[in-house]
Amino acid sequence: GPIGPGSPVGPIKPCSPFLPGGPGGPSSPHDPFIPFIPFIPSIPFIPGLPIGPLVPFNPGPSIPVSPFMPFSPCKKSIAKLY
Repeated sequence: GPIGPGSPVGPIKPCSPFLPGGPGGPSSPHDPFIPFIPFIPSIPFIPGLPIGPLVPFNPGPSIPVSPFMPFSPCKKSIAKLY
């Protein structure tokens, strides 16, 4: 089936400047007619920046990111299978 364009991630709280940057958020699910292909992981953003963009050719709608707690280690995106 056809694959739609990815959507940008919502804003999240910036990470501590002394810790690595967090993820842009989970990747979007693939087209249901293309099974068993891993999700495209989001691109990590530069430390201190509040927004981490998704891979531009991520298919389907994006998933919003949960806010991070200030001054805590930032979690990494988890690649999932369809």
